[in-house]
Amino acid sequence: ENARDKAVIEARCTLDAQKGLIERIEKDMAKSTLFCEELAKQFSHDLMPFGVTVKEEDEDAQKCLTLLEKRAEAWHELVTRKETNEKRLLSLSAAIEQSKALIALERTHAQVFEEDRKRSCETLKTLEEKRCACFGTKNPLQEEKRMKEALKNAEKRRENAETAKKDASEAIHLVQGECQALEKRIGEDRPLCTACENTFSLALKSTGFRDEAQFLAAMLPKERLQALVQEEQNLEKRRIALMTTVEDRQHRLQKEESLQLTTLSLEELEGLIQKDEEERAKNQETFLSLKYQLVENETMRERLKETEGRLERQKKECARWDLLHSLIGSSDGKKFRNFAQGLTFERMISHANTELLKMTDRYFLIRDSASPLELNVIDRYQADSIRSTKNLSGGESFLVSLALALGLSKMTSQNVRVDSLFLDEGFGTLDDDALDTALQTLASLQKDGKMICIISHIPQLKERIATQIQVEPRSGGRSVLKGPGISQNKKGISVS
Repeated sequence: ENARDKAVIEARCTLDAQKGLIERIEKDMAKSTLFCEELAKQFSHDLMPFGVTVKEEDEDAQKCLTLLEKRAEAWHELVTRKETNEKRLLSLSAAIEQSKALIALERTHAQVFEEDRKRSCETLKTLEEKRCACFGTKNPLQEEKRMKEALKNAEKRRENAETAKKDASEAIHLVQGECQALEKRIGEDRPLCTACENTFSLALKSTGFRDEAQFLAAMLPKERLQALVQEEQNLEKRRIALMTTVEDRQHRLQKEESLQLTTLSLEELEGLIQKDEEERAKNQETFLSLKYQLVENETMRERLKETEGRLERQKKECARWDLLHSLIGSSDGKKFRNFAQGLTFERMISHANTELLKMTDRYFLIRDSASPLELNVIDRYQADSIRSTKNLSGGESFLVSLALALGLSKMTSQNVRVDSLFLDEGFGTLDDDALDTALQTLASLQKDGKMICIISHIPQLKERIATQIQVEPRSGGRSVLKGPGISQNKKGISVS
């Protein structure tokens, strides 16, 4: 019984200890539950902005976690796509700017091509006018057919000439006999040549030449002497040919006279032959001229077709990258800058040529092919030769400079006008004709409403310019102005 009671007591103590442990565990579980509920509430509150509702079941929370992970992955993917799109947007913006520049360049080229087309149309119109001037309302094909018939007739006349040539060969035998006679005569003239040499030596001494070498040194140049010798040979050949022709004509005349085919005299026949020859020469010249005009007209037509073909192909051309590279392909932008400046420079040259033509028809300004921003001139009086502006005289340089200044004044914008032009010296290098031309050009500008001021000390200008302001030097390094619109007062000089 004692052992049983002892076991009962131990069991009760153990039971009390277990109950206390259970109570503590239950309290801990209650605290843990409250803490979990608070965490769940906080977790649900944190997920509310994302539109996600978390229930108390663990399975829903796990699903929510999986959903959030997927949404996080989708968000990261969207961020990556956003960065890619931003980079692509920057690239597209750059491409758009580049395309705008290309469009502006293409518009410039289109204007240039339109100007070329207009010039081609004008050239075509000029060629048509030339053709009408040459043929009028005639049909070129019919004219060509008529020329072919004339050519056929000329061929017949050529055959007749060949027949005459055969007759001339008969006269060659006569000439050969004359050559033998001349050789015999040469042998007889050798003693005379020796006497001539002695006479030549005496003549050298009498004329002051020491020897033959000094005489040869004083002779004409070899080229001139050869030219004279060649001319002498040509004349001799012509003389021989004429002699042969005369003998042939005499032989033929005797033959014809023996036939008694005509009752006309020799003078009358020669007049008729001369008229026929002149008419034949005129017909031949006319035929060659018309043939050349036809060939030239056909060549110009082919060139015009080629030009129109190139223009059409150029309009349809879309790949401009090579041209763009050649224009703006340098890293510092020098090529594009030179190209843009060249367009402005070419426009200024065009205006300057218009003004220069009013002053002189000799020179025409062009751009240098090697240096596009430098000037050259075409000298029309020297077979359209191209010269540098550095080779111009002082007066010519002044006219070119004046034309450039006037051309530059015409390039002002619509909101800016250049109504005043000051010229300091430069007129002293002009002759009277050039000076008159320059003053007439300036007078025409004055009629257009521009004010021209010339600073010069040349007396000729005083006689030609009515309105003058004179500067008279005084002592102390001072000067006095005199002229219309200038008045002297206490405060100083006023100009009205």
